[in-house]
Amino acid sequence: MNNYLLSEAIGDISGMPYEFRERTKNYAAVNLLNPRNNYTDDTVCTFACADALLHDLDMAKTLRKRCRDDFNRGYGGRFFNWIIADELEKPYFSYGNGSAMRVSAAGFLATTPDECIDLARLTAAPTHNHPEGIKGAAATALVIFHALRGESKEWIRSNILKLYYPDWYMYSYDYIKRDYDFDETCQRTVPAAIITFLESNSYEDCLKLAISLGGDADTLGAISGPMAYAFYKEMPEELIKNAKAKLPGWMLELSEEFDVEVNRRLAAKKTQTTYTYKYPRPAVTADCMVITREQPQRILLIQRGNEPYKGMWALPGGFMNMDETAEQCASRELEEETGLKVNELQQIGAYTAVDRDPRGRTVSVAYLAVVDAAAEVEGGDDAARAEWFPISELPELAFDHGEIIRDGLKMY
Repeated sequence: MNNYLLSEAIGDISGMPYEFRERTKNYAAVNLLNPRNNYTDDTVCTFACADALLHDLDMAKTLRKRCRDDFNRGYGGRFFNWIIADELEKPYFSYGNGSAMRVSAAGFLATTPDECIDLARLTAAPTHNHPEGIKGAAATALVIFHALRGESKEWIRSNILKLYYPDWYMYSYDYIKRDYDFDETCQRTVPAAIITFLESNSYEDCLKLAISLGGDADTLGAISGPMAYAFYKEMPEELIKNAKAKLPGWMLELSEEFDVEVNRRLAAKKTQTTYTYKYPRPAVTADCMVITREQPQRILLIQRGNEPYKGMWALPGGFMNMDETAEQCASRELEEETGLKVNELQQIGAYTAVDRDPRGRTVSVAYLAVVDAAAEVEGGDDAARAEWFPISELPELAFDHGEIIRDGLKMY
């Protein structure tokens, strides 16, 4: 495959003539090669984010520079003020759909779901740092990531749409189209774009469905287009040709460079051992609760460095490798995230709530370790910090780790 970034640009370009007063709900009236079409802010921002991710550049500075260099592309009011400010300003807590329309590079470049979420957060953070803005970017990128790797539409509906936008899970395209109107929030744009992709039968059909929703046409196309390309793996040649004729040279050069890197990463992944099963399968994690004998008793926690629950406190833990037991995983994660080694672990139990992890279906096996005193620890790997907390002064915890601690205390 090639032209990964163009899958967003084509959606944006195709939807541009049907914005605002030209909105339509007539599928047959949509002409993807409308002579008035052109790229908008959606594409400038998408390529800027791709540039930053590909070349390890500062995201905010790159986004601002590229947008200032291509000034008259229909930027939203708050974003426009952000790019024209004399100095780089702080994020303004937006939950607009701009975070989702510019995130496709994260979905294509990522090699794991966790990395996908992290890259999506990076693209959103300069301006769209509201939880809904970050959620919209993450959900969009994850659909692209999993579609590119062959997951079914049923899987995507059950594991991404249901998880991120549960109120939309059972909606059909026809149902949402009846009352759908112009909306620039992630909360109403992203699930609508996902449903549009899920009910399409080709890349071209997906764009026409997105545009004929009667909403923010270019952005719906920019969001759903990469999903459709990742899944169907082809786009009409005339749409590719039209986009290349409209885009500036730096975008075309970046597109080619981006293709090479995405294909390199996909090829490298294929050389690794893969596992395919007939039935859906959960991921397995292990968590470790470490408590002191010394009074006042303390529990070791880490502050999460990545989404989900970035910045919240949790028990040390992580995903189990294929060549280790759950106990070995708990011991390894404890050492990687805190520097602490323990000699003996007792199993507290297995935690299997369906919705315990927003990344997907995850089962955790939890372990208890008892140490004499609070040794020196330091955050490492995925942990931003590691600290000992008195049992009576625990902070709010991520996941279901409060339940794990309560069960562990009953054992001690």
